[in-house]
Amino acid sequence: VKDMVLASTFGLGELTDTYFLAFQMPHTLMYLIGIILLRGMASSVFSGMIALEQKKELSIIFSTILNGIFITTSLVSIISIWQMPFIIGLLPFSFENITFENTVFMARVLFVILIVFGLSDYLGSVLSAFRNFFLHGFSMIVANLCMIASLIFFAGKWGILSLAYGTVFGFLLSFLIQFVFISRTKIQYILRSFNLYLPPVRSFIRKSMPLLVVSSLGQISILLSYVLALYIEEGMASALSYAGKLNELSISLFVVPLLTVLLPEFARDVAVDRLSDLKKRIRFGAEVIAAIIVFWVAYLIVYNNEVIDTLFLRGEFTSNDSLITSRILLIYMFGLCFQAGYLFLSFIFFGMQKTKTLAVIGSFSYAINIILMIILSKYFGVYGIAWATSLSSVIYCSLLFITLKTKYIKFSLLKHGHNLLKIIGSGIFMLIIFYMIRPIITTGIISTAFYGIGQLAIPGIFGLLLYLVLLNTLNVFSLKDVLAGVWNYING
Repeated sequence: VKDMVLASTFGLGELTDTYFLAFQMPHTLMYLIGIILLRGMASSVFSGMIALEQKKELSIIFSTILNGIFITTSLVSIISIWQMPFIIGLLPFSFENITFENTVFMARVLFVILIVFGLSDYLGSVLSAFRNFFLHGFSMIVANLCMIASLIFFAGKWGILSLAYGTVFGFLLSFLIQFVFISRTKIQYILRSFNLYLPPVRSFIRKSMPLLVVSSLGQISILLSYVLALYIEEGMASALSYAGKLNELSISLFVVPLLTVLLPEFARDVAVDRLSDLKKRIRFGAEVIAAIIVFWVAYLIVYNNEVIDTLFLRGEFTSNDSLITSRILLIYMFGLCFQAGYLFLSFIFFGMQKTKTLAVIGSFSYAINIILMIILSKYFGVYGIAWATSLSSVIYCSLLFITLKTKYIKFSLLKHGHNLLKIIGSGIFMLIIFYMIRPIITTGIISTAFYGIGQLAIPGIFGLLLYLVLLNTLNVFSLKDVLAGVWNYING
């Protein structure tokens, strides 16, 4: 919804390119200084400590890491804000629609999120360890509502800067909601706890450090994709962002919540040496994620253009903008299954605390991604950047899968993978069905968002019901289990 309002207000151009790049810079720094990687490690380590009832050590580690994040992000933010004119001067902006001074100011405002978003993300992982999955999601909804409200009510007065203000205020509220709840109900917060030499704190940092390189390379590759897009044509960075949001929608709605629930369980199984239970959870998670992503990919391969038109084609967002964005989305679809796969496998490695192996494979995959982006963007423009992302996802997922199977968890694809083959076959069948009914559905498509979404929901709902019946017939999932799972999902 936020991107729909943003696209309608500003379209594709230098203003939106400026915002997306300015937002991505502090986000990348959070990976470079190791803040975001705490998300996975904190949930894994804290879950193990909760299972072993190490409450005192948990309180010390929680407070020390929280204080460390605040101090580190504050120092980096101050230095970055001070040097922002130099940083912006290195980027290929034309400064035709926004002045150099306003660009610097917006980037300085957004750098505050380095502090509040880093703290909020860390608290979300702590809540996951306690199996509270609602509050972090609710706080992020509040953050996004603040961004949407800032665009609706203040874009006419402050322009693109209104979104920068709304972003900072939203993430600040997100942090405060989670911190008040945790400090009053879950863990005692110790203000002066900052002893990095305590054994539990050193163990936590030691397990986290190998991931610093891989997480940094991942965000550098995203930032580089925006910079390369700026050199190609004005508005291409925004097109990458809009398509990327839809590409990740199914992952954000279904895969990440499922993995957030499974990660603490992975860690508990490893902590008490329940290998058989761990294998069952891995198989369950793989089948559910595959079923969701395969259907989503089949739908968007066929209806990518109509979806982009319905969501964004209004106001300053032109038909050419829509065509470019839909083509990028189509390319992303070819790598989405593998993106979900490497995310799922990464969480398994997190749960087993095999961070060194994950770091080596991830670093290699992201290095390949960066090389492919530089090469392919020269020949295929912004589409080459999208292809590089999809191809590197295939490499990343394949390497993690091979390593897991050969080094850590022995299993047979013939014995344990037959349901995955049924899911893939069902997805191909749905792809054919969607193509067959597309001429009927897309005739006279309504561009108004509300009615257009309703019109596109017809093949989605019909296809989903047919897909579920097919999976039930093939004994992959029973309809009773699916309905029970949906009910449990709705209830958190």
